[in-house]
Amino acid sequence: MLRGAEGPASHARLSQTGGGVSPEVRPGNEAQDPFFFDPPADTPQLRPPDDAKFALDVLVEMMAEAGLDAEVLYAVKRTGGLFPTAASVLAAEEQREWDAAVHEYRVRLLRARKQ
Repeated sequence: MLRGAEGPASHARLSQTGGGVSPEVRPGNEAQDPFFFDPPADTPQLRPPDDAKFALDVLVEMMAEAGLDAEVLYAVKRTGGLFPTAASVLAAEEQREWDAAVHEYRVRLLRARKQ
């Protein structure tokens, strides 16, 4: 699941420790990693929590390049980053949200085909 680790506490924790990120994206490699680090900042720093939409857009773009189905891409964006996998089962409420997003995509697709 992509969603859930965002927010000020997670941002502060990563800023202080560099924990949870691979060596390629730890401080010192900021210039090569605009996904995690804010390129316009005067000093290297993690992107602010408000940049979550940017991160989600980048992830969805990468998922598209990897060949994931359009309905999956739509649902990931629509749900703000949910992505169920065999290793990451969604909670019941999250699963309903995911299912609703997939259904919404399919309804929109059917409507578009009828036009």
